[in-house]
Amino acid sequence: MDEMMEKEINEIKEMLAEIRDDVRFFRDFMQEYQIPEMRQETEQQKEQQQKDQKQEPKELSLRI
Repeated sequence: MDEMMEKEINEIKEMLAEIRDDVRFFRDFMQEYQIPEMRQETEQQKEQQQKDQKQEPKELSLRI
């Protein structure tokens, strides 16, 4: 039972990592094609996301 749960948890973590990579790719891609005023917004969102990502491991460990 524990092995199956660990496998599922690891699969979910892998999926989350893939999603994060995709989000980074699309964010960077969109940033290249945005007008300068929107770039500033994107940078602010990026800073907020970095803050959120620093908190994520704590949230994950609490759930598990």
